[in-house]
Amino acid sequence: LALMVLPGLLDRFIFKEGMDDRKHGRIALGIMFALVIGLMQATHATKASHLMGAFIAGLVFCTDHHLHHEFVSQFKRLLQWLMRIFFASTIGFQVPVKQFGSGKIIWQGLLFTLSLVGKLVVGFMVPNFTREKKFTGNHLRDCLIVGCSMAAEGEFAFVIAAYSVAEGLIDKDLYSSIVFAILLSTIIAPFSLRFTITYFNKRAMAAVLRAEEEMTHQLSGGKGVDDVLTSGILEGTTIFYCINTTSHAAWGTLPSLMSSLFELELEVIDHRSWHTRFESTVINEVYAKGVLKKDVPVESQIEIIEQKVKSAISQPDSVVSVTRWTPGVVDEIVDSEHGGVPAQNVAERVAKEAQKNLDRSEHKDTQKDEILSSFANSEVGAPIRTRPRPKRVKIVSTPIGGGDMFTGGTEVFQPKDTLRRRRRVKTMSTPISGDMWGDTTTVVLAPGEILVNIIGPNDEKYASKMKEETYKLLKESGTPQLLTIAQPDTQFMGQYLDGFVRRSNRVGGTIAEAP
Repeated sequence: LALMVLPGLLDRFIFKEGMDDRKHGRIALGIMFALVIGLMQATHATKASHLMGAFIAGLVFCTDHHLHHEFVSQFKRLLQWLMRIFFASTIGFQVPVKQFGSGKIIWQGLLFTLSLVGKLVVGFMVPNFTREKKFTGNHLRDCLIVGCSMAAEGEFAFVIAAYSVAEGLIDKDLYSSIVFAILLSTIIAPFSLRFTITYFNKRAMAAVLRAEEEMTHQLSGGKGVDDVLTSGILEGTTIFYCINTTSHAAWGTLPSLMSSLFELELEVIDHRSWHTRFESTVINEVYAKGVLKKDVPVESQIEIIEQKVKSAISQPDSVVSVTRWTPGVVDEIVDSEHGGVPAQNVAERVAKEAQKNLDRSEHKDTQKDEILSSFANSEVGAPIRTRPRPKRVKIVSTPIGGGDMFTGGTEVFQPKDTLRRRRRVKTMSTPISGDMWGDTTTVVLAPGEILVNIIGPNDEKYASKMKEETYKLLKESGTPQLLTIAQPDTQFMGQYLDGFVRRSNRVGGTIAEAP
C-alpha cells in the first residue's frame, strides 16, 4: 500500500499536473509529517515499534523528488546537528568505555567479532556474472566487496543492544562485549572494503596494461606503447578527442555511447559520468584517442563523431560536443625532436592529464550545485535589498569663498599678486615630423637610415638622411668628396606614413606600400 497505492492516489487527487514545484514540495512535506505522527501511534498501539510507522511514512514519498528537494533545503543543516546531538546523547552515552579494560569483555568482544566471517560467507553467494571460474578473478572481487559491505554493524545494532540490557535480557558485561564487537566491526569493515577495492583495481589496471603492451607489441613489430604513441604524434597520425554529452537519464545510455565509440575505432583513455542534484540530466565526458585519416579534414571527422554519438543516445534534445584535445606531453615530444629532452611515460601522463580534466569538469558542476542550493535555501519572494537613497548632508568642508555649498558665499577670492601672462614653454615632447614651434630637425628614419649633419665652410649645419652603408664609405675615405644629384625630383604627390604611402590622386585614399 505504501509503495504502490498511496503514491498514485496522491498524484491523482492532490498533486495535480501543472502545480508549482515549491508548492508541491511543501504540501508533500506536510502530508508526510502527518503520516509520520499518525502511523507511529498506530504501530505503537499494535505492539510494534514506532520506528516502523516512521519507515512506512517515508516509504510513501520515496520517489517524490519535489519532497526530497524541499526537505533538504529546509532541514539539511538542522538534521545534521540533531543527528549528532541525539546519537551522542542516546547511543554514544551508552557505550561503556570504562568496561573495555576488562579482559573478559575484550576476549568476548573479539569472539563476537568473528561473526563478521558469517557476513563474508554471505558475500560468496553472489552469482558469477563473469567469464572466469567461480571464486576467482572478478567473481572473487564481487564476493569480497559484497561481504565487506555487509560486515559493518550499523547504529541499529546499538539500539537493539541497549533495548536488550534495559529489558533485562542480557547483563551489563555481555552488553559491554557486544558493544565492543559492534565498534570493532564498524572500524574494520570500511577499511577492509577500501583495501579490497584498491587491490582489485590495481590488478585490473595491471592486466589492462599487459594486454595493451602485448597487443601493441604484436601490431607494431616489437615497439612499446610509448614508442607507438610517440611516433603517431610525430607523424601526425594520432589525434585526441574530448567528447562531452548532456542527456536525460535513461537505461542503456552509457553502453550505447561506448559501442558507438568502438565502432568509430576510438580508444577510450578515460571516462566519467555524473549528474547534478537539481537537474534530471546526466553528463558523460570521454577522452579518446583515434587515427587521423588521410584526405579527411579534422572538422569532418569531428562532425562524424558528433552525429554517431547523438544517434547512439537517441534523444533529440541531447547536447553533444566533440573537440580536439592536445595533451601537454605532445609539446615535449615535438621539442625532443629539435634537441629537447625526450618525453618519458607518455601513455601514463596522457591518462593522468585526462583524469585531471575530468576532475575539473566534475568540480565545476559541484560548484553549480552549491550555488543552486544556496538559492533554494533562501526564501522565495523575499524583498530585494536596495541601496538607500543618498541624503544631502552638510559637511565641515566649505568653498574657498566662504559660506557653505548650499548658500552663496559672502566673499570673493582675490589674489594678492597680479596675475602674470602665461608663457609658452617648449617641452621635450615633439611630433614625428618636427615640433609644434617650427623645428624641422626631427625627421622619420627608415630601417637602415641615419641622420647626419653636413657642416659648411662657415660652420653652418645641414641635416640630411643617409644610408648607414653610405656613411661608413664616406667616413673611411680620406679624399674630399663631391655630392651630385643622381636622380631628379619625380614630383611625388603623396604622404609617407610609417612605410606606407597615401596617394592623393586615388579615390578613397588607397594606401599602398612605399617603394
